[in-house]
Amino acid sequence: MSFNADPLIEGFLKRFLRVGGAVFEEEAGGVQALLPESMAGRLKVPEMVRLSAAPDFEPDQNSAQAVAVTYGSQILEKMLHEAGAEPPLIRCRLHFNYLKSGGFTRLIRETFDIEGALVAVESNAQVQSEYLHLTFSYLIQSDEQREGLVSAAVNLESGAEIDGVEEMLPALDKEFYMPGARFPWGSAQVDRLRAWAEKRAAGLVAEAIRPFEARMNKRLRRDVESLEAYYAALSKEMEAGLNRAGLSEKLIRDRKEKIALLPEEMARKKKDLYKKYGIRVQLRPCCGMLIRTPAVKLLVRFEVGKRRKTLPFLYNPIVRKIDPMVCGSCGQSTYRIRVFRDLAALCLNCTP
Repeated sequence: MSFNADPLIEGFLKRFLRVGGAVFEEEAGGVQALLPESMAGRLKVPEMVRLSAAPDFEPDQNSAQAVAVTYGSQILEKMLHEAGAEPPLIRCRLHFNYLKSGGFTRLIRETFDIEGALVAVESNAQVQSEYLHLTFSYLIQSDEQREGLVSAAVNLESGAEIDGVEEMLPALDKEFYMPGARFPWGSAQVDRLRAWAEKRAAGLVAEAIRPFEARMNKRLRRDVESLEAYYAALSKEMEAGLNRAGLSEKLIRDRKEKIALLPEEMARKKKDLYKKYGIRVQLRPCCGMLIRTPAVKLLVRFEVGKRRKTLPFLYNPIVRKIDPMVCGSCGQSTYRIRVFRDLAALCLNCTP
């Protein structure tokens, strides 16, 4: 492309064309691209088109075969809208110069709270493991409005939820694949991941908005107390006015009717306050990162009396911890395990 092309737009343009299935060749001042018919229709350009991100690019006004892709241009707006229509999935591979090779039995005992069994690591081996890291944006609205992000990660083989991945990723050696590809799983796995993601994201957002919720509740209590005090004083004042000399029976009757309506009026205003300080949350996925990383698979022996059972665990080099166990009953991730005489290993919530 032209040496003065905007590098951000240039990189985005190439990735957009590549992900969308277009074929293009770079040439002086832009790219010559052959677009799929559907893409050309959405962008309203010919299938064979010359595109340029150079700010000084001046396409021939008499030709529809050359288009400038610059800030403010319609075609860039259409590309950005299409690129953001679905949450992108990015693939990356992690590289580690060193991978932990010993001390796993001690690490198991320090990491897990295991009741009812003795544990020991029988063997370990380096493997490749995959994690899905998802980022969600949330918008909370009440008397104020706030926005934020939450992230969650899961091991795709075991289903274990992993904390702290987003904090460690920036410092790791990463090799990225083509961004924007669709999720590479079948419908059943997608449904399981969707159910997990919705539940996990809802829990993370509920935790993140607690200070906001507490602030709105404090304001609600303050306004409700002020409202109740106001109507109590108003009712008292109106009742005292009934004893004023010279009031006709009709006027007294009208005032008593108004006093009787005060609780209903206060209830309506309270309802308005509840509506004002009610919290509405919008949650949507922003992006996903499919992470392939070296890991260490452990075969851990559980002993209850003379009975033995071997279960797989995984040392995760991203967070430098062993992934939690997934409860065999409820499917929740946990570091607190109770083992029974039949060697069933469950979380504490699923035990009698």
